Order: sequence, then C-alpha cells, then structure tokens
Amino acid sequence: MSLIVTALQPRITRGLFDIKGPRLGSLPNILTRGSGYIGAYDSHRKQWSFDFRHSGPIVDALAGESSRLACAAFQSFADTWEQLNDANAAPWGLVKTYYSAFYAGHALLRIFGSGCTYLHGLRLQLVKQVLQAYGVADLPKKGLYKVSATQRDRVLVVTAVPCEGTHDGFWKVLYATMREATDSILTAGVLPTTDAQQVWGTLDSWIALCTQNGGHLAWPSELRNVLQYRQERDVWFPSALRAGDRRVLSGIAERWKSLPESINIQPNAGELGRFVSVCTFLVALCYAVIERIAGRCSFHGKSYLETGPLRYVRSLTG
Repeated sequence: MSLIVTALQPRITRGLFDIKGPRLGSLPNILTRGSGYIGAYDSHRKQWSFDFRHSGPIVDALAGESSRLACAAFQSFADTWEQLNDANAAPWGLVKTYYSAFYAGHALLRIFGSGCTYLHGLRLQLVKQVLQAYGVADLPKKGLYKVSATQRDRVLVVTAVPCEGTHDGFWKVLYATMREATDSILTAGVLPTTDAQQVWGTLDSWIALCTQNGGHLAWPSELRNVLQYRQERDVWFPSALRAGDRRVLSGIAERWKSLPESINIQPNAGELGRFVSVCTFLVALCYAVIERIAGRCSFHGKSYLETGPLRYVRSLTG
C-alpha cells in the first residue's frame, strides 16, 4: 500500500468512491449547459462561481475526465520503456514520456477536485451566454482557466490562469496543487510522524526537481520542446545516447506500475534521467491513486475506473 496515496487520500473528491459504470461527463460541458447559477463574480480576479445545488453534475464531470485522461496516460506510457531502450525509437519515447505525465497530472487534478480547461470558440461563446443571462458584463476571454470544486462539490469556481501557454499554465496549477497538498501532510495526522516526514520529503523532492528548485515552473514542458521541436540533446540520429544510458532510462520508465515511492526521482542519469524519473513518478502516482479509488469503491468491483483505465492496464497482461 502506498503511503503517499494514503497521505493524499483526504484530497480525493469523496464522491468518486461512490460512482460505478462508465462516465462521459466533462467540465466544459457542464459549464456551457447553463444548469448552474452564478453565485459570485470577482472582476479583479476574473473569477466566476457556478452553483449546481448538489454535487452530482460536478462529480460526474470529474469522474468522466479523470477516467479519460488516466486512460490516455497509461496507453501512452505502456510501451515507452521499450522505446527508450531502442536508439531509433528513443526520441519519440521521450516525447511520449512527457505527454504521459501531462495526461496523468491532468487526471490527478480532476481526482483532487479541480482541472485546467481551455475556453475558446463555441464553448467560450456558450459560457458567455450563460454569464450574460445572469447580468455579468465583464465577460471572459479566450484562454486557460482553472476550474475548482468547492462547498462539498456543489460549486465550481472558474479562475483565469495567467500563463504564456496551456502547458505552462497546467504545470503552474499542478505544482500549486501538489505544493499545498504536500505542505499539509505533516499536520494532517493521517500518517505517523515518521511516515509523514518521509512522504513529505519525497513529494518535496519531486516538486523541487520538476521546477528546478522553483526556477522553472514548466521545466518538463521546456525540455520536451527542446527534444521535440529543436531536436537538441543529441537524441536524434546520429544519436549520442549510449546503450547504457538508454537502459537506465528504460529501467526507470518500466516501473510505472510500481508504488510511486519506489521511483528514484533523483537518479544519476543526467538531465534526461531526471526528466524520465519525474514523469514516471507522476504516472505511477496516478496509477496508485486510481487503484485506491477503485479498491475502496462503495460498489465493490464496479468503480467507474474499472471500465476505463484499469481495464486497459489489465489488458496489457491478458
């Protein structure tokens, strides 16, 4: 059993333990249907709240998106460890490593009761129509928004995320969420003091490594851009990535179904090793959290996650 997941379990949206069967809900959809009413509007923070009166619509949306995103994470990562060990496939294996973590982080945000969504086009127009119907004059613009469930998951708070791009904004929101969760572990009383300190140290190290000690909040995205769009770091043909280095990267990624605390997030494998380890840790954490929710579902063996991400993972071994 993962101590990290136990420490984070109070952050999991409670209603997710009570959902069974496939779920197709999404945060943008419930925002644009107009089924909630405006509880408050803060023009300075560009923040709106939608009160749905009960938790059903919000929890269903969080379930649908967390299942879909976790599936994308696991399917993207399933064969990455093999690709990282192949000179020809390693460059795209590194890119897939990033996107697997990107999807896993999005899934975890939903599980913890929030998410990032990009409003533009028709969805943005529909949100504007809903706000106008309630007399809001200062309407939202195209961009990334953080959507958070509050008040026992009955209210959605929508806040603009200042960022240079959607990936930068996502990592900013994820780190803030993980930082808050990490800092609460030592005083939450969920774990014995020694265990709590160990979990805090692991998560704090992960945050420090991901952000380069706070200097680059989107470091994984920055390195992915370097690898994917600039073809730097000598991983493309003629590759300078030696067979031994590839085996190390492959060995880290192969452990994605292990307990997250077993992932060495500070390996002696240089920049690429750190990159693969922080991404693998995030995928492993997502998998462990998914298993915990499904294992403690009120409807034993019928969690909404059984029809999506867990079904996919089990298909890998027949």
